[in-house]
Parts: sequence; C-alpha cells; structure tokens
Amino acid sequence: MGPLGTWGVPLLPLLLLLSKQGAACRTSECCFQDPPYPDADAGSASGPRNLSCYRIPSAGYECSWQYEGPTAGVSHFLRCCLSSGRCCYFAAGSATWLRFSDQARVPVLCTVTLWVESWARNQTEKSPNVTLQLYSSVRYEPPLGDIRVSKSARQLRLEWETPAKQVRAEVQFRHRTHSSPWKLVSLFPKSMVGTESCLCPLEVNVAQEFQLRRRHWENQQSLWSKWSSPVCIPPENPPPPQVRFSVEQLGRDGRRRLTLKEQVTGLGCGGRGAATVSIGPSHLLPEPGALNISVGTSGTTLYWPARAHRMTYCIEWQPVGQHGSLANCNLTAPQDPDLAGMATYSWSREFGAMEQEKCYYITVMASARPEKLTLWSTVLSAYHFGGNASTAGMPPHVSVKNHSSDSVSVDWAPSLLSTCPGVLKQYVIRCRDEDSNQVSEQPVQPTETQVTLRGLRAGVAYTVQVRADTAWLRGAWSQPQRFSIEVQGSDWFIFFASLGSFLSILLVGVLGYLGLNRAARHLCPPLPTPCASSAIEFTGGKETWQCINPMDFQEEASLQEALVVELSWDKGEGTEALEKTEQPEGTPELVLDAELSLEDGDRCKAKFLGLSEPDGQRCTPAQVGARHPLLLGDPGLEA
Repeated sequence: MGPLGTWGVPLLPLLLLLSKQGAACRTSECCFQDPPYPDADAGSASGPRNLSCYRIPSAGYECSWQYEGPTAGVSHFLRCCLSSGRCCYFAAGSATWLRFSDQARVPVLCTVTLWVESWARNQTEKSPNVTLQLYSSVRYEPPLGDIRVSKSARQLRLEWETPAKQVRAEVQFRHRTHSSPWKLVSLFPKSMVGTESCLCPLEVNVAQEFQLRRRHWENQQSLWSKWSSPVCIPPENPPPPQVRFSVEQLGRDGRRRLTLKEQVTGLGCGGRGAATVSIGPSHLLPEPGALNISVGTSGTTLYWPARAHRMTYCIEWQPVGQHGSLANCNLTAPQDPDLAGMATYSWSREFGAMEQEKCYYITVMASARPEKLTLWSTVLSAYHFGGNASTAGMPPHVSVKNHSSDSVSVDWAPSLLSTCPGVLKQYVIRCRDEDSNQVSEQPVQPTETQVTLRGLRAGVAYTVQVRADTAWLRGAWSQPQRFSIEVQGSDWFIFFASLGSFLSILLVGVLGYLGLNRAARHLCPPLPTPCASSAIEFTGGKETWQCINPMDFQEEASLQEALVVELSWDKGEGTEALEKTEQPEGTPELVLDAELSLEDGDRCKAKFLGLSEPDGQRCTPAQVGARHPLLLGDPGLEA
C-alpha cells in the first residue's frame, strides 16, 4: 500500500486518475471535461428531483432520481464534484438511474457532491445537490424470488432467500385487509444460512396482503430497499372467484377477441388481473336446439339443451345495431344437466341485464376447461326483446276504413318486436259487437299489417283491437277503435229518389214564379197610358204626338227620349197660343216638327195619340211604325 493522500486514499491511483484527464472519456467512467450542453438553470419549476445515491453490496454503486415534465428528447447527466472543486459527469441518456463501479474515477471513500442536470428544449434544468460518502451509504435489496408462506400456531411464517453479501438486515413489513390502510411493523428476522424469515399475524376469515423491505441494521446511513412484490394470503374459507368474460364480435378474419377477468372477493392485492387472447371462429354443435326464455316477475331464465356434465357456460348479450361495442358476458359455475337434460341460467331484475326495451342478440358458449380460453365454443344463439315486451310490442296507429257494405279494412303500424328476428310470433285482431257483445279473434302472420273483417252488419257499432304475441308472452291490446257501417239502399232507389227530388224542386220553382207574377199584378197594377186617353186635346189645328209607354221609362233616360211632341200647323195658327201656354216645372219639352204634314201618316199619328181621325180613316200598325219606330210592337197599337 503506497502513501495516503489528503483524502485518505492511496496517492498512486489518485495520480493516475489526474493523469488521465486529458484522455478521451469512456462511457463507464466519470468524464472530467466540460459537458456538451449549456450551463444549468436552477430556477426551473420542472426537471430532475429526489436524487438518491448509495452502495449496493455485490452490485457496485447506483444513483436514481425522478424527472418532472415532458420526457421526449430529454438527456440526463449525473454531475459529481470533488472537495478540490474539480467536477466530472456521467451521461445517462433518457434513463433516470445510473449504476457504476468503484473504478469509475469517483472517490467513493471521500465526501462528494452530486446532482443531476437534464437538457431538453434548448435549456438545462438542475436538481438539488446531495453530499455524502458513497461507500458508507448502503442500500440493501428487497427479498429475492418468491416468498414462501406457511401457517404455524395461528401465525404466518414468511421465508425468503437472502441476497448475496446483505446479511444482518433489519426488516419492515406492512399488511392490510380489503379496503383498509397499511399497518407498518419493524422487526429483526431470524437468519439461517442463505435464508431469512419472520412471523406475521394471521387473519382467519379475511384476505391479507403483505410487502417486505430490508436495510443494514448497523449502518445509520443505510437506506431502506424497495418494497417486495405483494404477497396475498387468502382466507381459510374463501368464496368462489368471480370471473367475467368480455367477448368481441367476430372480425373479418374469422377471429374474435376474448378477455378474461378474475377477482378474488375481499382480496386487497387484486387477484390474477386480466388476460386477453384471440380465438378462432366459434362453431355450432350439430342440431344445437332452441334457446327458451322465460320472463317473470322475479327475473329472466334461459333454458337450452345441456352439452355434457360439469360444463361452464358463458352467456353473452349485446344490443342489436351496436356491433362496434363490447359485449357483456356472464360466466356460470360448472353445472350438470337437470332431469330434462337442460342447462339453465337466471338473473333477477336487480341485475339490470337486458332491461331496456330493445332487441338483444344472445350467444351461449360452453367449455369443459374454462381456464383454456381457446377451448370455448358457441352452443347456440338467439334474439331476445328485453324490457316489458308486452307493452313495448303493442302495435301503434291502428286505423279502420270502410271496405264494402259488410266489411272493413283494419291497418296498423309494425310492432317494435318485428325488429327482433324470430321474436314476433303473430298478430291477433279482436272485433267486438257492441249490440250482442260477441267477440271474435283472428290471428295473422307477423309480416302482415292489414286484415279485412267480413260479415259485418250495417248500423251496428263495433270495436277493434290488435296485439302482438311472442313465443313466450302474449302482448297487450291496442287502444280500441270504434266504427260502424252506414245503412245503404239499392241503386234504382237512389236514382228515383234523386229524380223525384229534382222534379220537386223544379215544380216548386215554377209554381213560385207563377205565383209571384200573379201577386205582382194585383199588388202593382199597370199605370194608364197617356196616349190611350183623350185627356190631351188640341183645338184649332192638327197636332201629331209621339208618346212612350210609361212602363218603358228608365231612371237614367233623358227628357227628350221620354216625350216628344210634334206639331204641324197650317198657316201658323195656334203659335201664339202655344207660346202663351205655361208648362209646369219638370214637363218635357215639346219639339215642333215643321216638316210633318197631316197626310196619311199624320192622321194615323193623331189617331194613335187620341186625336180625332179625319175622314174616318184607320191607320194600320205598319203605317204607324213606319213613321214612328218607337211605337212599333206596342201592345196598345192594335187597340
């Protein structure tokens, strides 16, 4: 042994260490060169934390830490500074631990300062410093291998292999039951050659979970090891395990994914977990038989032909139209067929299976060795309408239309049960005669939505209802629809009745018209015609007057059209008398026609106007009309 240096280490190895500073750094050594990243930033909120460095007997030295923040692209560097101020670093990459030997150029017998610098996103983050002597900071390993458990005098004996060069250890164990907190106990184990053991309390009817850790009992700077794997102690009378399967639908490749989950009831450490495998296409047995379903007030029961003795069945159900979601699967305990050779499975309404009013697809799978996931096969499958099928299956929108004089057409919308293939058995139509209270029922096929009721009587009130039945359940009747057929006569009777009505209306119209005319003549007699009287006479000359029947006057007629008086005087006699005659207000103006003479036509006009006819001549209506067209066709002309 050469002379010792100031730090208590051989001087020759230290000189050799210093002489290698200029050489290239090895990955297994601490590099005394500038690190390949910028200076560290000690004020960051994220970065490396909880650095711990120690010696593991027979395994060298180890440093571990935690890192907070995104881990993508992060590089960690373990820094080590000696008491002289010189520093080196280890490159750890993305790992959060580093193990090195006593030949890594780090003085393990001296006090050193260590920290971690993490470089990411063009910046460097630094952890808090740790100052210690690596050789004195010892950390034992937890118990290696499986921990053996035995019972002795109402106590548990735990035994394990002692790690190499890690004797004289102090042990801590913690234990808990289901849903209870951990209880910590420290003790010194009994040591034998190559083994250690300890006694722990035993709970009789409750499952327990244990974990162990160790440390060097003589060194006050030693650290506790990590906790061992959990040790689960079941109760003396354990309940049967609960196993659940989650089975997906068959894929395009003919395979389906099946997940097995098993949980020991009341066990605090969890059970065997979940296993997922892909199994081949499920196959049906030859003539598998039917799946019978019984729905009662207590729940639902399935019946199917049993395959063999001591078989385990898995009942899978999934809503129709939701093939992308996982199916539910209930595992039954191994069972033997009953006296009728049937296997059964039941669940109550509180279980909540298939309680929604919709169509479900049920698959029953069987296996004699349920632990082998590839040995399951499909026994049978069927459709089932869950919930209250009696009410949900009631046909909606029932309507009645007249078909003929003794029949009607009954139509209804399809029931929700028709969405489940094979579930809807039939429709039943019930017709009741309200007069005689007779009831008749008529079944129709599940694909029909219309039926014709015949043999009905006119004038009688009927009610009709429709229900939808399944193979195991009678449906509920729809709301009653009331109807009746009107009484109808023959076609000839309708024709003659219509013709008589038309003639009666025509006769009443004619008689009414004649009656109104007769009443109008009595109530409104015609006014006398001025031309038919001798009230107007002119003396001393020959006058020609043109009169209009008073019945021909209109409200908007002009005064000139109402009365035109033509006078023809011989030698101008009577002009003065005419000018001196005073006419009452509103009297039509007399127009003098000097061009007319009393020859022929004048005499006719005078006769028609009530003047004396000279020489006893008579005027014909044609003569009058030729001279005075307004008077042609007047009924008073012949008179």
